[in-house]
Amino acid sequence: MIRTALISCAVVMVAEAYAEQIVEATDGGTVSGYASETGVTRLSFLGDAAASVQMATGGEGAGFSVAHESTTGDLYISLDGTRRHSRVGAASFFVTTRSGATYQIELAAKATPSTQIMVRNPELGRERVDRPVLASQEDEAVVTLIRAMWAGALADGYDISRPTPRERAAGSLRIRPVSTYRGERLIGRVFSVRNPSPGKVAIDEAAFMAPGVIAVTVRGPSKLPAKARARVLVISREAS
Repeated sequence: MIRTALISCAVVMVAEAYAEQIVEATDGGTVSGYASETGVTRLSFLGDAAASVQMATGGEGAGFSVAHESTTGDLYISLDGTRRHSRVGAASFFVTTRSGATYQIELAAKATPSTQIMVRNPELGRERVDRPVLASQEDEAVVTLIRAMWAGALADGYDISRPTPRERAAGSLRIRPVSTYRGERLIGRVFSVRNPSPGKVAIDEAAFMAPGVIAVTVRGPSKLPAKARARVLVISREAS
C-alpha cells in the first residue's frame, strides 16, 4: 500500500508518464477509465485483490469478457468486435474485493494495444486487507524500480548488467536487450524496440507478458513511426 503523500504523488507521476491508469475510489464508488479496443486490459487493486465479478447486465457482459486470475486477484478485460467502436459503456460491471469493498467499473473503449488500470482505495486500512503485507511492499518496490529503469539510474538493492545487444525479430519490429536490474525479489529488463519498416507499427505490450511478469511499460509512442525506436520496461518476480 502506498503509505505517504510523497510516494503517492510519485506513483501518479509514473502512471501518467507510462499512460498507465491509476484511479482512486472508495468502497461503493465508481472506477472510470478506458479499455483497449483490440488488446487486453489488466485491472488490479493496490493492497487488495478482486474476489468476485458481477456483470451489470448479466451473463458475460454485453460485448466484453472478464477473466479472473485467482492467484493475484487481477482481472483481464477483452472487448469483442461488436463494441470496438463504441466509446461509452464498452465494459460495465461490479467487482467485490477480498477486503470486502465493492466497486462499479465503467470503461470506455480506446485505440490502444493494451493498458493497465490500478485501483487505489485511500481508505483501505491494513486490517481490512486479506493479502499479505508483502503485496503492498511489492507495489512500492515496483514503482521504485520503474523510476530507476525509466531514468537509466542505479537502484538500491539491484545489480545492473548489460546483456549482449543481439537484435531479434518480433513480427515487424526488432528487439534487443539493453539492461537488466536483478534484485532479491524483482527483475527489471529494459528492451530497445526498433521499427525498420516504412510505416507505423504498434507495440503490443501483451507480447511481453510471460509467466512471472507483473508489469510492462512502453517508454515512447505505442505506435512507432518508420525507423523510430522506443524502450519497453518489463518487471517480473524472481523465481523462487
